[in-house]
Amino acid sequence: MMALIGVSNLVVVALVVALVAAVLWPRLWGRVPIGGIGWGDAGLKALIIAVATIMLVAYLPSRILQTGTVAGQSRLIQDLIGTGVWSVGFVATLAGLHYLRRERRA
Repeated sequence: MMALIGVSNLVVVALVVALVAAVLWPRLWGRVPIGGIGWGDAGLKALIIAVATIMLVAYLPSRILQTGTVAGQSRLIQDLIGTGVWSVGFVATLAGLHYLRRERRA
């Protein structure tokens, strides 16, 4: 039952994040002239980047390693799964930062 509660909380958080992202997408990731972004938008972008990095690199691998299926595996398998999930989250974070850094986003 506890695993179901954890999954449902994660789904609720994902839905809220998706809703906020849909509302703020044009304002935060639209084309902005150089020097045209305000402090509020810059701070919100930094907050989104920080939260996404923490979720993908720290929280998600930790939660996956705590699931019953992975926790019951040998230490080597746990290490491989944890490293794999962490690597995917890290690469996704770097890809997102690269996308945000590009001067002309289409």
